[in-house]
Amino acid sequence: MTNRTIDIAFWDYDRTRLLLDGTIPIQGAEPRFHSARIVPQIFKAMIDGHYDVSELGFTYFLRTFVDGRSPFLALPDMDSL
Repeated sequence: MTNRTIDIAFWDYDRTRLLLDGTIPIQGAEPRFHSARIVPQIFKAMIDGHYDVSELGFTYFLRTFVDGRSPFLALPDMDSL
């Protein structure tokens, strides 16, 4: 079975580094990791459809709502729960 290629964008944080260096694999996926000079560039590119998965600032997420719906699903930061 072939792994699905998935484009993932995030900033280089301590909590994402293990994904980036391959320590934590993503089963069933061949990830291609992306970043940007500043984090808002990642947010804008995600909204423009350049990535499959990305971090997204809350205000950017709120701007995607039309008629009470967004094309994005927000996942909480488990450390904040």
